[in-house]
Amino acid sequence: MEGILYKNLLQQGSSQKCIQGEDGRFFTLREFEIEGGYKASRNWKQSVRCLGWPLKFLIQKGFLQNPPRSRRKRTQQSDSSISIDPYPENSNECDMCCQGGMIYCCDTCSRSYHQDCHISHIDPKSNPWSCLNCRTKDMWQSCGKKQPLHQESEVLQMQMKPEQQLGRSAV
Repeated sequence: MEGILYKNLLQQGSSQKCIQGEDGRFFTLREFEIEGGYKASRNWKQSVRCLGWPLKFLIQKGFLQNPPRSRRKRTQQSDSSISIDPYPENSNECDMCCQGGMIYCCDTCSRSYHQDCHISHIDPKSNPWSCLNCRTKDMWQSCGKKQPLHQESEVLQMQMKPEQQLGRSAV
């Protein structure tokens, strides 16, 4: 599927209808991902591409602004008030305990967590925030094959870099 991405609308938030399809309809990033046949992906930053580049890459390189979003969601609604989930691309259940409630959504993948269920501390002010799974995956990918192999005794004597330690955000 092809469309036009409006950067000014994207800057208003990830739940904003910011992509105009070839038929003239507007879509959110998640809706565009689903319409394009990538429903199972649940990660628009990887599956939606601009000139062949994933949006995640364009955001990381500063060509696009990371759209703002709130990581808190209320999944249990009272009958008297109707609320719309502003971030349908993320799960409405904690990835650890499979329960709803006040959860924090990863900006990199579709996982969500309760503050107490995520292994490391979740800083609500951190924007964007990535879960430990995504930070670990990024760390392994950044190491690649360029890392020399070491004996176990050598590894145990090495100092860990800040981004390799649990509970710290990689910058």
